[in-house]
Amino acid sequence: MKKMKTVLTAILFTLLMAMNLYAFDAITELTIPNSTSQSLGLPVGLPYATVEQTDIACPGSRTGVRMVVTPNSAILVPVPTGGSYGVQEFGFNYLNTNSDCTGDHSDLTINGPTQWQIKYDQNLSDFGIFLVDDSGKGSNRQDPLTIDICADCGNLTPANFLVTNDTGYVFAVHIAPFTYGNPPLTLSSSFFATQNQTLIELSYFTATVKHKKIMIKWKTESETDNAGFNLKRAESESGEYVQINSSLISAKGSDTEGSTYVYNDRDIQAGKTYYYILEDVELDGDINSNGPILATPKKVK
Repeated sequence: MKKMKTVLTAILFTLLMAMNLYAFDAITELTIPNSTSQSLGLPVGLPYATVEQTDIACPGSRTGVRMVVTPNSAILVPVPTGGSYGVQEFGFNYLNTNSDCTGDHSDLTINGPTQWQIKYDQNLSDFGIFLVDDSGKGSNRQDPLTIDICADCGNLTPANFLVTNDTGYVFAVHIAPFTYGNPPLTLSSSFFATQNQTLIELSYFTATVKHKKIMIKWKTESETDNAGFNLKRAESESGEYVQINSSLISAKGSDTEGSTYVYNDRDIQAGKTYYYILEDVELDGDINSNGPILATPKKVK
């Protein structure tokens, strides 16, 4: 029986790879330093850290969310100390409108690093949930910080955590210790936060070989301030990606509803592998990339 389960798992994995499914992935940049950081000379607008959200399996066949918080060590240069460089605190909010859920933190099972404490409703920067390094001297800072979150009441998606506080921030992160600039400013620590939430919730992004074409399909769960999409193609994963749609693919979704999109790429050759990136273009011109995915039309024997 165990052998049969292993075989079935392998078959399922192979099928998913053949479908070339791009799993949901939301990435949010933490860019805006607080007033203390600005007074220390850190400029507004740089990507000081990222929060990447991906789906995970939870008990009861439910779906949860993994958050990976990564400081940008190319900007915030680690300082060698007796402790460790990385994330020391991380704050976020939670909301679930599922009727089986209360919509507050009592729904959640949160698994973070050891020696970290979870605080609720502490009014720390107006976030309902704060995870804090509880080692006392920053010796258990994380680079990156990984948190797995499940709920007994139903499935979770990144949208459940893209909830702004009263000042419009979605996440807050405390990073220490680092230097910035040249000549370097030596800073002990600083908070950074988001200014806007991730705008596109992407359910899937696939490329399927059909007769004399590659069908590229994607689906969104919601779209906020989305102008539309561009598709770019390359002949190697690290090659030059060239836009293949002649004009912007207009957005069809809204804040509360997503939509499904299909694009057929007919300018292809059998036996070649093609890589695709999907760009969502915001109303203010900002661009977010998804992918790459790939497809290889077979040669006719």
